[in-house]
Amino acid sequence: MHSLKILDQEFESLKKIIYTHSGINLKPTKKTLLISRLRARLIELNIVTFTDYINYIHAHQRTELQYLINAVSTNETYFMRHNAHFDYLKKSAFPDFMKYFPSQKCRIWSAASSTGEEAYSLAITCSEYKKLHPNFSFEITASDINTDIINTARNALFSQHSLKRLSDRQLKIYFKAEGSHFRLYPEISNMVQFKQHNLLNPVTMGSFHIIFLRNVLIYFDSKSKQKVHDNITNSLTPNSHLFISLSESLYDINTSLKLISTGIFKKES
Repeated sequence: MHSLKILDQEFESLKKIIYTHSGINLKPTKKTLLISRLRARLIELNIVTFTDYINYIHAHQRTELQYLINAVSTNETYFMRHNAHFDYLKKSAFPDFMKYFPSQKCRIWSAASSTGEEAYSLAITCSEYKKLHPNFSFEITASDINTDIINTARNALFSQHSLKRLSDRQLKIYFKAEGSHFRLYPEISNMVQFKQHNLLNPVTMGSFHIIFLRNVLIYFDSKSKQKVHDNITNSLTPNSHLFISLSESLYDINTSLKLISTGIFKKES
C-alpha cells in the first residue's frame, strides 16, 4: 500500500463517477491528490487497487459515493474572506433589500459553505447591521455537498488561522477561547441553519435575496457550471444579489445577471 498507484483508466473511471454525482471535474494533474485523499480509505477496506475500489463503490453506492465526494471536496476557507463583499452587503445590498422588500425577512444562502466560516461571517455581518437598523430581519441557510464538513461547521470551533481576518474587537465579542481554538458563541452560530445540498440539483429551499456561491465554480466545467448557475439564478429573487469569488467569472456561460463589481452580480426585475 505504500507504493499505491492509480492507472490512467482507473483515474478516468473515478473521475467520471465524481463528475456524474458532484459536477467536480478533476484534471489529470490531480492524480496524486486523489491517491492521498483515498489512501487511508483503501487501507481501512483492505483494498489494494483502485480497480477493486471502483468495484466496491458500485457494490456499496449508497454509502461509498458520499465518502468519495467528501474525500475530494476542497474546504480551505477563513472568516471575512474577500472582505469587500461584506462591506458591499452593509453599504449597498442590505439597503437595497430594505428598499425593495421592506416587510420581508432577508433570506441569505451560503451555497458552498465548507466548514462554516463564510456562513458565520454573514451572521456576524447581519448581526452588526441589525444593531444599526433594527427593522432589518434575516435568516441564513448554509449548504455543502460534504456531510463531514457540515458536521464540522455545526460544531463552530475554529483554529486561529480561520480567524486571521477578524478584528480584535470581533474576536473578543463573538468567540470564546477553548485551548488553542476558538468557539463561536451560540448567539451567532444559532443564526445559521446547515443543510446538505448538491448544486447540480434544483433548489428546493425557496427563493433568496442574497446568495454567496464563492470558490466553487472553478471546480466545474462549462456544462456543469451552466447548470449550477441556472439552479442558483432560478432561486434568486429579482432585485437581489449573487456573490462569486474574485478569481471566478460568468463569462463562459449564459447569464442574465448584471455585473455590479468584481464577483458581485444583480438579478434585475
